[in-house]
Amino acid sequence: MKSSICSQFTIAILFLACIVAPLEAATVSINLSTEYQKISGFGASSAWNSLNAVEEKLLWDTTAGAGFSLHRLRIDETALVTSSSNKEQLAIAKAAVAMGVTVWASPWAPVSSWQTNYGTDASGNAKLKFNFNYATQWATLLANYAKDMKAAGVPLYAISAQNEPDGTNFNNFSASELVTWIKSYLGPALEGTGVKIIAPETVNWYSFPSYKTAILGDATASAYIPIIATHEYGGSPAAYPEIAAAGKEFWQTEIYESLDVTDPGINSALNTAKLMHEAIVTAGVNAWHYWWIHGPTGTSLFPWSSSTPAKRLWAMGNYSRFVRPGFLRIGATAAPASGVTLSAYRDSSSTKLIVVAINTNSSAVSLDFTINGATPVSMTPYVTDTTQDLSAQTSQTLSTNTPSYSLPKRSITSLVFQLVEPTQDPYVSMTIPGKVEVENYDLGGAGVAYYDADATNSGGAYRTDGVDITGDATEGYKVGWTVAGEWLEYTISVDSTSVYNWEARVSMGGDSAAFHMSLDGTNITGTVKVPNTGDDWDTYITISGTTTAELSAGTHVLRITIDRSYANIDWISFAKYDPVNIPMLGVMLTKPTTYQVFDLQGKKLGVVQAKDTYGLRATILKQFHRSGVYVVKQVSEKGIVARKFVINAQ
Repeated sequence: MKSSICSQFTIAILFLACIVAPLEAATVSINLSTEYQKISGFGASSAWNSLNAVEEKLLWDTTAGAGFSLHRLRIDETALVTSSSNKEQLAIAKAAVAMGVTVWASPWAPVSSWQTNYGTDASGNAKLKFNFNYATQWATLLANYAKDMKAAGVPLYAISAQNEPDGTNFNNFSASELVTWIKSYLGPALEGTGVKIIAPETVNWYSFPSYKTAILGDATASAYIPIIATHEYGGSPAAYPEIAAAGKEFWQTEIYESLDVTDPGINSALNTAKLMHEAIVTAGVNAWHYWWIHGPTGTSLFPWSSSTPAKRLWAMGNYSRFVRPGFLRIGATAAPASGVTLSAYRDSSSTKLIVVAINTNSSAVSLDFTINGATPVSMTPYVTDTTQDLSAQTSQTLSTNTPSYSLPKRSITSLVFQLVEPTQDPYVSMTIPGKVEVENYDLGGAGVAYYDADATNSGGAYRTDGVDITGDATEGYKVGWTVAGEWLEYTISVDSTSVYNWEARVSMGGDSAAFHMSLDGTNITGTVKVPNTGDDWDTYITISGTTTAELSAGTHVLRITIDRSYANIDWISFAKYDPVNIPMLGVMLTKPTTYQVFDLQGKKLGVVQAKDTYGLRATILKQFHRSGVYVVKQVSEKGIVARKFVINAQ
């Protein structure tokens, strides 16, 4: 009897040990040279929504928020930017663009009179099909919407041919009808606007193949569509290599997490992350979008009337904040342990490696990595779990390509590996006086020699990292697609201590843009406004000014910072100005004369009074505290006479 009891006790202890013991370490192989799809970004839709500044920061900020890089608008039935709902979407779009987000839009339906009612569905709702008698009018309205959005400061990246054409309650197109709509109407209407077409945006994986096949099977329609897209409200993700073979991207543009609809916490977050993993790894999509930003708890990132996000926002952020547009998915062990799924990405210059791991287990799982192709210098984990929201953990210094990490239980973790220690060096030799070709910013990469809102060179010219460069070797290269907050740095040698005149060759196709220059962190120009030079950004003008402070001789770092979006910059040149004598504005006066004082950008600085030129000089220096070039307009009984002169204060 005693022996039997002991045996049972031993078995019980062993059973308990199996329950509480940590899972055995799993092996993960990362291959930097095994490349899959390029990532174009992650986003969500603001259809029927409004946003406040707090929510915008949580969505788009790359340090304090989820860092979404894409945003999907709803185009209402009028397709007029001035309509109340489209004006709401425009306000959101402007905020997104100002934070470097790429904006695109989907139409749900035209006015009901341009549709045909072909019955009712099981719920008694009208089934609506597009009436092609109005195809030209609808295509023209959508093209005008794109042009008006650009004029309002939002250059749309793309317009969808139709949201859910396989649905019945908005604006139904059969696969063949959608092809006709694109090749005969929408494609020609958008030609020349620079706006891409996305299609078919079907409801689910079931309907998608027939629409995809119809589009790729028609050469004319296919030529108009660089992005093939679907929603995934049913069926299972599948790979369609023929999309990439046709030179097109594959986007998932709408889905919400539906398994834990009442849970704003980690359960729904894990489900959201798994949806993303399946679409990215199994289907190979280039971009992934959630549905509503605001809406019922289970279908949105923010519940109605709340600026506190559900944890599913942070689950998305484990991808979107770190896997930036232009990154490549690379080879990685996708399922290293039961309950663990994993994917890996690197930037185009192989300076960063991002691993996103999902652990659905109720205990931690240790991962032993082998990184083939590089030895990282550091690793920083970011964790979303029951108590943390994309929280940075302690960084680790590394000297091996076989690091380990323990995934917390029920978590989504981003491991950010720095593959090389970045250093800043000149791309070409530059001097002041001399010309700075802005495309020749320093070596060192993102965050060191430049900051760009995304990791893709939108113009595809000259260099391969994330700065947007357009042009060619014959006409010259220019930096474009600039958004507020971006910057470029140049290691530059100043020949002699002096104040310098500068000129900049710029273009601007919208209402306003601005930049400033700084040397070693000191602003040397103030804000420089770039005027509208034409709607196409191809008309360049030269603007000029004078540095507001002396530049000291020696080697310095010049930074160009974009203050307001959308200036194109070709070059900036510096010349040492000649400290000429101030021209006499008149003889000694018996009483003070009034002068209006402007800077070279036309901004009125103020009004001063003086009896002669020398008194005017002293008064300007005292009142405005700097030397430089001013435009002075003398106010007298005979009118206003402009005088331009140099003040050289030592």
